Amino acid sequence: MQTPEQFYDWLTLIDRSVTHKQEAHFRAHVASLMGHLEICEGLIKRINEIDDRLAEMYEEWWRVEENGRMVKEGCERVVEERVSESACNSFTSSSIIGESGPAARSYGRYRWALGVFSGAGTSN
Repeated sequence: MQTPEQFYDWLTLIDRSVTHKQEAHFRAHVASLMGHLEICEGLIKRINEIDDRLAEMYEEWWRVEENGRMVKEGCERVVEERVSESACNSFTSSSIIGESGPAARSYGRYRWALGVFSGAGTSN
């Protein structure tokens, strides 16, 4: 290098080379980040799909619980109605009311009450 102009040309050449290497490094880094970003966006999409599906499953489970509860209550009402019908039928049957009078009626009610409250049902 013999002139200042040659020195500045050489310095410019080195500066371009360094700038080019830095830009290449940053471009590679940005490309890597873009790949990671795409993966993250895919994971977020999948998480949202799973979250939606879980919400649907929860709603369906809740409907099943509600329907089960309604069926159980309906069955309990039917059992209560049948027990009360059975009780009425046993109180009016001739074996309890018959010729024995009020004492037999009281004994029949007592036996029925014991069967209902102990869970054993009625036995005549």
